Amino acid sequence: MDDPQAEYRKLLAGEPHLQPDAYTGELQEQARRRLKAFNDTPMDDFSARLAALSALFGRQANCLILSPFHCDYGIHIEIGTSFVNANCTFLDSNRITIGNHVLFGTGVQLLAAGHPVHPTDRYLAWPQTPEFPFRGVGLAKPIVIEDFCWIGAGTIVLGGVTIGRGTTVGAGSVVTKSLPPMVIAAGNPCRVIRQQDDRPLPVLPPLPQQG
Repeated sequence: MDDPQAEYRKLLAGEPHLQPDAYTGELQEQARRRLKAFNDTPMDDFSARLAALSALFGRQANCLILSPFHCDYGIHIEIGTSFVNANCTFLDSNRITIGNHVLFGTGVQLLAAGHPVHPTDRYLAWPQTPEFPFRGVGLAKPIVIEDFCWIGAGTIVLGGVTIGRGTTVGAGSVVTKSLPPMVIAAGNPCRVIRQQDDRPLPVLPPLPQQG
């Protein structure tokens, strides 16, 4: 008996999976509806926006995200009390985990979604559907961004990357490998420029819980 969630489980496990797929396609369609509801909610209605975000993420949200915002599934995004500027894209084909007090500049892309590098591994003939006679092969990896990071405008972060606590990434960087805590990094590919100074991280009061 066919397992309708087989490709979805492969997706989250970081294994090659077929695209398009009926089950993951339905999850993405649900996300598109919830994302539209969020982006269409007025910016000054904070409570309604948090409620719409909570529906999109499938868990209680307590962050500030400016519209327009774009994502694939929503339910694979876990974000603390952080700020996401407008025009950011989080392709959450695998889990994207963001800590507290993280700042995202405008136009940041977190791209957990990916594909095999070699074309032979990237496509699979699918003659049973003549209207779409091949399938793509996805290969998604999780992204982790720890507390107190600042990800500068236009930065691209690829799947499999962890950015350590307190690190600042310069605008326009392409982060292909993990970065340690408390550094300043920039470039394409992104590289560590120097350590942050040794002052302690700020102690910030918690945001009031909404909902």
